[in-house]
Amino acid sequence: MLSRSKSLYSRLIILSIIVIFIPILRSCNPKDSEKNSFLLVEAFTNYNDTVPTYTGSGFALENNAIITAYHVVRYSQRIVVVDRNNNRHNTTLVAYDERTDIAVLNCSTKFPTVELSYDSYSAGQPVQIAHKGIHENVRVGQIDVWDINYGNSILKLVQLEGANVDIGSSGGAVLDMNGLVKGMIVSKGMGNDSKRAYIVPFYTAKKVINQLLRGEIYHHSFLGIDVQDLHPSEYEYPGVRITNINNTSPNYHILEKGDIIQSINYDKILGKKDLSYYVFLNDKNRVQSLRVLREGVLLNVLAKTHHHRADNKLPPCSYNLVSLAP
Repeated sequence: MLSRSKSLYSRLIILSIIVIFIPILRSCNPKDSEKNSFLLVEAFTNYNDTVPTYTGSGFALENNAIITAYHVVRYSQRIVVVDRNNNRHNTTLVAYDERTDIAVLNCSTKFPTVELSYDSYSAGQPVQIAHKGIHENVRVGQIDVWDINYGNSILKLVQLEGANVDIGSSGGAVLDMNGLVKGMIVSKGMGNDSKRAYIVPFYTAKKVINQLLRGEIYHHSFLGIDVQDLHPSEYEYPGVRITNINNTSPNYHILEKGDIIQSINYDKILGKKDLSYYVFLNDKNRVQSLRVLREGVLLNVLAKTHHHRADNKLPPCSYNLVSLAP
């Protein structure tokens, strides 16, 4: 009787484990219908070209929207998405944000859709990437890092380990174990880091994405200054040095050329990327608290921000070709 009870107890444990893990295994392997949400993106510099100038990846959302990386489509006169059956569909660029490298396309064809997640990441977390028509299981590496070879976004990135990304992967989706898209591939590592991918995390880009999906321009906040990085050997390091204050800057009589900005809202500034990033994170606040070194004296300065109204012209090229468009 005792052995039967033990046997029954063991079977119940095994059954419970199976019940727990089957949903996870299913989520790691999307159904064919879900895979139809992930598309290839072809961008043509000239409308009548037959060979795309740039290639990337993308994914379909509700209301005929498709998200991809802006650096894939920025110079295009014609954009086509390719589904799993190799059918081509014309799309239009309806909204984009250069500073976060996110673009929203619209296509009259209705594809199966995915949902977005704005949850944060944790190191070692298993995720899946969908790009170039393939799916891979990878793991999260470092969080909130800069990729020195990628200059398309003011956002800190998340690093993925074991990812086989290449040209055409930019704009690919990063999915959690529930099949929700929580990031977008934008770059890859170089040399010994070639199995690493870098992604724009949606938890910091949420306010931009929501506005772009409404077909609206996201207006970033600026301090109205030009800065340069300090070298670690300089005694004022860390921080950035103000090299110019624009005539239209709201800080024209508040900050001075030569000031060293060491922190903003108590976040330490190691370089000008940090400054842009933290202004973006706090751009709802029209006043930013700066820690400034001026002629050897530390000051607490309340600086103002203003919104830059972007126009509809495509900006000049500034991205590094290490990003995953040819």
